[in-house]
Amino acid sequence: MRQVYALLGLVKKWGADRVEAACASALAHEQVNVGLIGRMLEILNWFDSRLTNGPTEGRNLIIKTVKRSRFGFRNFHNYRLRVLYRCS
Repeated sequence: MRQVYALLGLVKKWGADRVEAACASALAHEQVNVGLIGRMLEILNWFDSRLTNGPTEGRNLIIKTVKRSRFGFRNFHNYRLRVLYRCS
């Protein structure tokens, strides 16, 4: 039953035609898994829009690196300035 609700969520998010095509492809490979079908839809969406979250992930990595490199800042203002300096 949980997989049915997950498929309904995928239909709402991606549309019935795309989910049906992804399900047919998964059945052709004999792998029926809602998580796999959702991941296939995300990959197919990349081919349509060519958008990724790479720049956002890169900024998050910089912020985490700044946070780890110092064992704490005296105030948030100094932390913010260091992050802005590294991201520029």
